[in-house]
This record gives sequence, C-alpha cells and structure tokens, in this order.
Amino acid sequence: MGDEPFEDETREPDPDVLSFFKTKLHKLSGYEDFLWIEKDHLPVFADFIFSFKAKKLFCYMDLRDGQACLKATYSVSSVKKSPEILYFVRDQGFLSSDSVHSMVSYGRCKGSGAELARSMSDLQVMVKRREMSPAL
Repeated sequence: MGDEPFEDETREPDPDVLSFFKTKLHKLSGYEDFLWIEKDHLPVFADFIFSFKAKKLFCYMDLRDGQACLKATYSVSSVKKSPEILYFVRDQGFLSSDSVHSMVSYGRCKGSGAELARSMSDLQVMVKRREMSPAL
C-alpha cells in the first residue's frame, strides 16, 4: 500500500469515536440523547470520521413542526440562523479512539450567513496554520 489516504464511508465508526462526538453534542443548549436519530445522523458523522475531504461539521438545533431536532451539515451556507452552533474541525488522518481527542477540535459559535462564514474563515486560517506547523 502507498501513502494515499484510505476512505471508507460505508464502515461503522468505532463506538468510542462516535461516543466522543455524541458527548460533545450535549454542549448544544436543548440537546438530549433522544434527539440523535441513527438513520439521519450516523451517516453524516461516519462521513466526517472516515472522509479526508470533510474537514468541518456543523451541528445545531432546529425546530421541525414545533419539535426540537438536531441538524448536522458540512456546509456553512446550509446552517440556518441558530442561537448556537457546535462545530467540529478535524486534522487529516485516521480517527481512532486514541487519536480523536487530539485530531478533532470543537467549539460553539452564533450566527448564520455572512457572520458565520466570517467566523469559519478565521477558524480555517487557524487550522491551516496548525496543519503547517511542524509536529511537536
């Protein structure tokens, strides 16, 4: 095998890696475990975990028919105005239970549209600098 990254978006994520993300979702105001819908959320998080192309993931609470629901997307432009957005940014490489804590950064922000895009642009600059820094 060469040095090419391996992507497998059909595999089930390591339960410990998935647990890392599910635990962080509790940082969103109003999030409860019952809002995780396996058929909707597992494919999005699996893509983020296994894909080297998906470097950012945005999660927020939305109202659907008066009910709170969790939304997860890779696109800043598809984030609806939300009082709070939880974002994940990953380094390149394989996410495992040993590496997820050091390879995934997360935080909360507010806004939508241009405001959110500006925040994410600043974040992207920081991520690029981190990627270019020599390993310690």
